[in-house]
Amino acid sequence: MRPVSEYLKLQGRFGHLHAEHIAKLQKFANEQWRMMGIELPDALIQAAAAKNLADMAAAAEAEAVAETL
Repeated sequence: MRPVSEYLKLQGRFGHLHAEHIAKLQKFANEQWRMMGIELPDALIQAAAAKNLADMAAAAEAEAVAETL
């Protein structure tokens, strides 16, 4: 079990998503796991809060800058 943000980073088509969008997707995924009776690790619970996430575009830009150094 991994945060949805890890999956989204692999998909370039999700680069426009903001932290709020990613958190909403994580909340949905967490609820699906709970409905199946699976206990969630703390990392997934924390990933459902937008304040704990970065915008995908900002993260991609930071990574591109880091590669040039």
